[in-house]
This record gives sequence, structure tokens and C-alpha cells, in this order.
Amino acid sequence: MRTNFRLVLSGIALLGLSACAAAPSHDRYPRSDERHYGQQVDTAVSERDEYITRTIRAQFARDPEVSASDIDIETYRGTVALSGYLDDGAEMQRAVKIALSTPGVRTVRNEMQVGRR
Repeated sequence: MRTNFRLVLSGIALLGLSACAAAPSHDRYPRSDERHYGQQVDTAVSERDEYITRTIRAQFARDPEVSASDIDIETYRGTVALSGYLDDGAEMQRAVKIALSTPGVRTVRNEMQVGRR
């Protein structure tokens, strides 16, 4: 009798657990506009950072005092990191000033060095 009771109790427990399983989705692939909240935020941040990087790169290219090809730009959540080797300190200061004046930039990390590698 005890064995039957345990068997029935185990069966009920398994049945209860299987009912908790998620129902299968009918759509194998979610539509492109369906994203989790975190993905939307990350995508928006990433797009904003890419915009900031492109804007700074374009400003460097237009400025005769800055050698755009010698400066690497990385942006993460509005923080811009500038790195590379420049000819003089004035060029470095000008690059930092341009980056700081770009909309969306919160801070600039100056990792540039004067001189050649």
C-alpha cells in the first residue's frame, strides 16, 4: 500500500512539474521588432556611441590642426577614449577639445602620446 501511495504521489509531482514547463512558441523566429528591453537599451546605446565616434572622426578630418589618421577613437556609453601618437601637444589638446564639444560626449579619456612609435 505504501509503495502504491509513493508511486501515485510521484506521478502527481511529475505531472505538476510538466504543467509548469513553458508552452512551445508557434513562431520559430521572433519578428525583428520584438526585442527584450535590455537589447533595446544596448542597441540604442551602441548606435549613439557609433554616432559620436563618426561625428568626432568627421570633425578631426575637417580640422587642419588634427591628423585624423593618427588618432583612434573608441566610445562607450558617452565616454570617448582617444589614443595614438601625435606630432605635438597642441594637436593633442585640439583633439580633446573637439571630442569634448561633440554632443553626447560625457567624458574624454586622453590616451594619446606625443611622438612616434
